[in-house]
Amino acid sequence: MRNVNFLHTTLLMAAACLMSPGMAQAQAPQAAQATGAVADGLGKVAFQNARPKLGAQYYIVLISAPWCGPCHRTMPSVVKAYEEMKKDGRVELICVCDATPEKSMEYIRQYGGSFPLTTTKDPGIWKVAGVEKPQYVPHCTVLTPEGKPLFRGNGAKVAEWRSLTIESGATPQTAK
Repeated sequence: MRNVNFLHTTLLMAAACLMSPGMAQAQAPQAAQATGAVADGLGKVAFQNARPKLGAQYYIVLISAPWCGPCHRTMPSVVKAYEEMKKDGRVELICVCDATPEKSMEYIRQYGGSFPLTTTKDPGIWKVAGVEKPQYVPHCTVLTPEGKPLFRGNGAKVAEWRSLTIESGATPQTAK
C-alpha cells in the first residue's frame, strides 16, 4: 500500500509540474516565423491551389496568361524549373496569371504545374514588395526576401533560375 501511495504522489507531482504555466510554455514548440517584406505581403494574397513557402532565400514571380502564345511556349520549362526549385529549397516560384481563377488553374494544370498560383485580379499581389505590373507577359521578377529586385525581364528566364539567384553571387544581404 505504501508503494501505491508513493507512486500516486509522484504522479500527482509530475502532473502539477507539467500543468504549470512556465513548463507548458517551455515545452510548446515555436513555429518558425517567415521574415521579410515579400513573405509579409504574400501572406495576404489569395492563392488558388498551394501557398508559397514564405521562408525562401529568393522569390521568382512569374506573370503569365493563358491567352499568350509565348507564355504557352515558356510554361513547360517553367514547370521543369519549379520541380528543380522544390528539390533545392532556397527558391520559391509564384505564378500570377492574367485570367479568372478557373482559367488560370486549367492553364497551369495543362502543363502539370503545381506551383503557387494567384491572379492579376487579386489586388494583394500588387502590394507585395518588389512586385510591379509588367508591360508584357511572360514576365518574371526575381526578389530577395526584402523585396529588392535582382532581375526583371522575360519570363523565359525562369528556366535560368539558378544563375538568376543562387549562382548570381547576389544574396539578400548584398542585393542593392
